[in-house]
Amino acid sequence: MRLLVFAMLIPLGIGCTITKTDVVKTGLFENDLEKISKAYEEIEKKPKGSVATKDLESAGWNFKSANVRRLSGRTAFRRIFGEGVFQGALAEVTKTGEEDKSKVDALLRDMNQYHAIFIPYKDVNTYVDRFYFSTKETAQNGDDLLILFMFKNDMLVYCDYEYVKIDSKQSEGAFAQGLLELFEKFAGVADTVKDLAEKIRDMNKKE
Repeated sequence: MRLLVFAMLIPLGIGCTITKTDVVKTGLFENDLEKISKAYEEIEKKPKGSVATKDLESAGWNFKSANVRRLSGRTAFRRIFGEGVFQGALAEVTKTGEEDKSKVDALLRDMNQYHAIFIPYKDVNTYVDRFYFSTKETAQNGDDLLILFMFKNDMLVYCDYEYVKIDSKQSEGAFAQGLLELFEKFAGVADTVKDLAEKIRDMNKKE
């Protein structure tokens, strides 16, 4: 019985490390985050309504690149503001008190003048260290960026830059607590496995 229990304890006590990389890139500006940021700053300096799609493309913004999304009309508004907010606002704006579709048609027609370009950049590493009798520790670090260009009739009217520098750690408590309790329940009074289980429990509390 003791040999079996110790055979179970050895692999469980070692733990393991898992590494995951989440990458979303477009190829724009050599996938260099600093170059992308500087290129955006140059566009942001220009007066709104003075920059056309072709001007951005001439400056190196290839909107046909991988992972670049173009959404038009109401689909663009829905993506930016969220489904719930968009539908609620749409209902309020088009509330006429009678079945008159002209206001709805006019709104949809006006929205169709707009289109949005979403440009992502993501390079995030996730490290999971699992120690079976103590904790599971998860660490993340990397860069997460989303650039938005909003056009009306092919002229840039709005742009936004949302960047998050990710550096986080999370720790979760012992998920093998039930196994410790099992050892304490079935081990004999003089069984050294019971002593080991108690020591592990005490060490977890100190952690």
